[in-house]
Amino acid sequence: MQSVFVSWMVAAPHNNHDLVEQQKYYGVGGHLFAVAIQKSVEYGFGGAITGFASSEEKLKHYIKWFDAIPIGILHPYHLAIAGEAARKVVETYEYHWSDDQL
Repeated sequence: MQSVFVSWMVAAPHNNHDLVEQQKYYGVGGHLFAVAIQKSVEYGFGGAITGFASSEEKLKHYIKWFDAIPIGILHPYHLAIAGEAARKVVETYEYHWSDDQL
């Protein structure tokens, strides 16, 4: 399966529930996955993405919330999101790219 490899994905510190008690924004991770999935579609890979979760806890989170598939080929927390699961992520997070500066 051809896919986009997500080498590093992390929310800003004020949105990372591992670092703060009250996040400023919710759903940042899902939106980041939606960006990667949309790029995979653009590149002709059908929305398939792969990457490594930072921990077993994160892997379980991705499996639960994004229907990620643990593939464990290159790393114990190696995962993939593809097919129907990828479509649902994009549909749920309604990703819209903009080059506008804030």
